[in-house]
Amino acid sequence: MINRDNYHDVKHYLAYLSEVKQNAAQTVKRRRAQLRHLLEWADETPFPKTPDIRPTFPIYLKSSRNDGRDEPLAVSTRRATCGAARCFFQWAKREYTRRYSSVNLNWPDSLRVIERTSHTLNDRKLYSLDEVRKLTALPAETLTQRRDLAAIAFLFLSGARDGAFVSLPINAINLKDRAVRQLPELGGKTKLQKGAVTYLLNIPDVLEIVVQWDNLVRDTLSPDALWYATLSRDGASFTGKTEPGKDRASAVRKSLEKLCRRAGITYHSPHKLRRGHAVYAIKRARDPGDRQAIRQNLMHGPRDVTDTYTWLPANDVAKRIASLTYQEQSTSSEGNNNTALANAIADAVAERLLNETGSTLRTGYPPLVGAPGFEPGASTTDVIIPHSHIFGNTVNFTASLKDLFPSNDS
Repeated sequence: MINRDNYHDVKHYLAYLSEVKQNAAQTVKRRRAQLRHLLEWADETPFPKTPDIRPTFPIYLKSSRNDGRDEPLAVSTRRATCGAARCFFQWAKREYTRRYSSVNLNWPDSLRVIERTSHTLNDRKLYSLDEVRKLTALPAETLTQRRDLAAIAFLFLSGARDGAFVSLPINAINLKDRAVRQLPELGGKTKLQKGAVTYLLNIPDVLEIVVQWDNLVRDTLSPDALWYATLSRDGASFTGKTEPGKDRASAVRKSLEKLCRRAGITYHSPHKLRRGHAVYAIKRARDPGDRQAIRQNLMHGPRDVTDTYTWLPANDVAKRIASLTYQEQSTSSEGNNNTALANAIADAVAERLLNETGSTLRTGYPPLVGAPGFEPGASTTDVIIPHSHIFGNTVNFTASLKDLFPSNDS
């Protein structure tokens, strides 16, 4: 049974996050779910005595779930949960100094997951474009299925978070410019209440699924109604709501799971459509400007966050490394060919000059002793120039050609 004082301490902390720290409602909701693990771990033990509990909180999380699923919590989830617990205890020691005096200042810092994660293909799950096409090619027999297929296409093309997506009104989306106004003032529930205009990838066949649904909701609903429209219980008609429910994103997750079963595709969370968008885009980036555009389109702040999203699958890494090696070999071969060509042209130009001057080049100034082409007894105007010294070396060959042949025909 959960300790009563522990429960009230967590409740007060969540109020502090909401009212004093001004955290977004979604952030507070996430902290509540994370601290529920802490309450269940402590059970009847008061929080000030929890440093003596075994197993420790990070170890306990390896086998803890409160959503009914069998698989263990992901390493990233356990790390975030430990981080929430650290912040709670640091706050509690300040807020209830005497009651939490037995908690050593260093103990909260021990609430960490010390576990390495391997960056393998299995760790970096995402939806590929082929999988998205397979999903959106499923027959849509009902209004619900049409909406859900459009949602999959939209999430992949936009890279939007599912929580923000389900809150977007129709007037936030402009498919003519492929623009999406993810703005809190329009009702968009974005992470940390950030706002930005983002854009859809231009993949015509997938975009067509989005266009068809967009046309339908615009012809039927008001501009401030939800684009991911709410439907009647039988799924046969629109209800026209303008505000999403508290857990609206769960509808996207459930529908995606059903569609994956129909298509014979391994189910991943809707967030993996966002990762798929990021990897698809970064693989086609040509310069730093493209990569900056991708980062802004994902509404990321720190660049390393985008790097995490765009971690390439192992097979892509293998192909790109092989391609780099091939390019290096090709460049080396081309370089050797270019050098040989330059030497051949240099020989031809030198031979032409020598033929035209009768093996001598009239310079108009006396030769220097030891200079290329100097011969004892030569006149001050006749200097023999060996063709190997016409350009000195092939490094300066291009510049020399421009001097010799300034016309466009050179």
